[in-house]
Amino acid sequence: NVISLNGGPGVAIESGTGNAVLGNTISYNAGLGIDLGPAGVTPNDAGDPDPGANLLQNFPVLTSIVLDASTTQVQGSLNSLSNTNFRLEFFATLSCDVSGYGPGQRFLGAADRATDGGGNVAYVASFSSAATGPWLTATATDPAGNTSEFAACLAIPGPSASSMSPTSGPAGGGTAVVVGGANFQTGATLKIGGAGAGGSVVTGVEIDGVSPSLAPGALYDVVVTNPSTLSATLAGA
Repeated sequence: NVISLNGGPGVAIESGTGNAVLGNTISYNAGLGIDLGPAGVTPNDAGDPDPGANLLQNFPVLTSIVLDASTTQVQGSLNSLSNTNFRLEFFATLSCDVSGYGPGQRFLGAADRATDGGGNVAYVASFSSAATGPWLTATATDPAGNTSEFAACLAIPGPSASSMSPTSGPAGGGTAVVVGGANFQTGATLKIGGAGAGGSVVTGVEIDGVSPSLAPGALYDVVVTNPSTLSATLAGA
């Protein structure tokens, strides 16, 4: 479902249990993407023993995001009921809510993880797609279908550009160029002087392309932009 442009929360669960909210596109609502009553962010609590809407299910904590050319790896933790299997869903979003939590604009994928006897699980979840962010968030759903609110947003790492070879070529274009750096993801674009460099190929630490036609005798910025919309610039390269 696409849940957007509401005057309040995207999904408001005021009472009851077993209200699963899974795999949706939730964005641009005036309130939280998912709001378990009462209104506003419901903080996590140790052991998650609450009554209330969806048992006030705790949300996951996101701690780090690691990128390569075609994979997004998310690390974090969840504290909730002990010895219980949870469905963790991960979302990229172009804009984090003013609260700092959610929403979930673009579904990235899901992972099932089980808590230990203390109610804790540290997870690593990898997805074979670029994170179209620049923010990442997540939800947790217990076996009875109680879905949490969205986790606090975590910034997706942006690309970095450190080198270019060669640094000059014919004004008519057609020169094969290589830009080195880090965190380049499949779908990244390469521009030289604002014009697209054709034939871009991404390896994670390198993006290859072909120089466009440009006016001679000037230096031009080189810009790599990931699917997350984050970019890296080599000024006058």
